[in-house]
Amino acid sequence: YVNILSNEQYTMLIDNFGKGYSEWCGKRVNRFKVRNEQTKFFYIKNILTGECWSNFYEPQIRKPDEYTAIFSSAISKYVRKDGNVVTTTKIAVSPEDNIELHQLEFENLGEEMVELDVISYLDPILCDVNTDITFPTFHKLFFYPYRYQNAIVLEKRERNPKVNNLLLLVTCFTSVEDSSFEVETDKMRILGNCNSVSQANIIEQDKNYSQEVKLATD
Repeated sequence: YVNILSNEQYTMLIDNFGKGYSEWCGKRVNRFKVRNEQTKFFYIKNILTGECWSNFYEPQIRKPDEYTAIFSSAISKYVRKDGNVVTTTKIAVSPEDNIELHQLEFENLGEEMVELDVISYLDPILCDVNTDITFPTFHKLFFYPYRYQNAIVLEKRERNPKVNNLLLLVTCFTSVEDSSFEVETDKMRILGNCNSVSQANIIEQDKNYSQEVKLATD
């Protein structure tokens, strides 16, 4: 099953497993190939126990105890239970602006305190599908990321001076007062060498983010 959320200019397609892509005026926001791995999701890691899962069914880092996907014309909702932690994800596209919103809520059903590390993972391309298939690495040479407060802005500089550059902004807001915002743009530090997203280094090891915002071709 696939749910389509759109405001005519910005469109998001996502299935019941959490796989999909977003598109703006013919430009894909994130990489998507039907048989390839997920490229836009959240890692959820229990800091005390080391257990890790995703907010969707895919990537299947661990099989959820319970899982439900609910679609409507305005929202895609996913609920999964892992041990005593219930993760609820709500996704919507703004009807007025080219924005997609991901709201994550956590419920602890146990009696002991749980401390979670929430890691947003995104593999952006900001180009049409054919360009990504033909030149999957070359076009990323024109990516220029920079940090603004608790946000990352990715600028895709066009080779044609008559075409406006594309800007992608990723940010987060939290109700937890003592939370911290960290950044990593080096895919190797997150996944490791030749690892898939379901076997990433971040799952097994506690990695400190470099906090460096630099050009990365992968």
